[in-house]
Amino acid sequence: MFIDDDDCVREAISEILNRKGWMVDAFSNAEDGLAALKAGSYDLVLTDINMPGMSGMNFLLAAREVAPEVPVVLVTGYPSIDIAVEAMKVGAVDFLAKPFKMEELELVIRKAIGNAQSAGAGRPDPESGIRVVGKMPTVARRRLEEKVKELSILHTINESLDDVSGKQDIYRKSMDIAQIISDADSAFILIVDAENKCLGIKASSGFDSDISDNTFSIHDEPFKSVITNKSYSYLPFTSGVVSTLTGCAKGAGSKPLLLAPMLINREVVVMLGLVYKDSSSGISNDMISLILNLTAKASLKLENLALSENVFSSIIGAINSLINALDARDTYTKDHSHRVTQYAMTIARELGCAQDVVDSISFAGPLHDIGKIAVRDEILL
Repeated sequence: MFIDDDDCVREAISEILNRKGWMVDAFSNAEDGLAALKAGSYDLVLTDINMPGMSGMNFLLAAREVAPEVPVVLVTGYPSIDIAVEAMKVGAVDFLAKPFKMEELELVIRKAIGNAQSAGAGRPDPESGIRVVGKMPTVARRRLEEKVKELSILHTINESLDDVSGKQDIYRKSMDIAQIISDADSAFILIVDAENKCLGIKASSGFDSDISDNTFSIHDEPFKSVITNKSYSYLPFTSGVVSTLTGCAKGAGSKPLLLAPMLINREVVVMLGLVYKDSSSGISNDMISLILNLTAKASLKLENLALSENVFSSIIGAINSLINALDARDTYTKDHSHRVTQYAMTIARELGCAQDVVDSISFAGPLHDIGKIAVRDEILL
């Protein structure tokens, strides 16, 4: 069951889950969802929190009464640790923050249903009708602690990446955060070169030797799958071309590898790679979800940076077009704007002006005579 008052979100998520093999009953309000829950049989309920009428939190309280065995996952666009704590105390099995990737949603769904089938969903406290932290079962309390820790990590991710701007800084910060939160031995950044159909190492951390000269074909696995599916790939054991990477990591032997994509304009342009100690402990779905959240945030930063660069290039192109039009209009002063700009920049540097002032002169200087374009020929010439 999926409950969300936003028609676009409800229809899109329902359609995607249907295509992936899930049978979905979708409702626009919690009241209809609760009525269906009383009358039907469901493996999972996914509900938004902020809705007109009955909220997702109140739905959760009612659902615990009528169908305590059905796991409920709460979704919100306004995540906070306080809301997560309250939701888990009431009986939610998980908490998903918008916006999320479909991989994250699938991981949450599979985990919630799997836990419910193996151990049963959280039930009301048998000693009272109120669920409080002090009386929560050990499993529920542990789940709550994990969710609070997860939200704290998400907050750290957002704050850390908000402070960076350049590509290299984004790559370095993404690797550092990923290694810390997932306890990875090594990390690297792969850049996709679609024109030459290859991938190259842009940055790395934690390797015994230099791996910057390594290149790979985009047709090699698992890189091909990541690019094609626009999704992560986790290999408990590595062989073939990727063993070149894991073999350079600290220690010996085959090591687990996680590849998470970063997308610009819906295309994979960067991959974050993480190499782990060994395959004995594996990597949890929750941790994969956190890594995907990190790469989604990094993707947004890269996309905004690319957009800024495109806007900047467009501005420079427009300035050059105006300068060319001015030179064509008044051939006597051809290249005059360029010469004046160079003189002004030299003077500014000699005066010790800040670099941003010099940059402003370089942009504005060529346009100091732009008004000539509107002057009539009999006056100008």
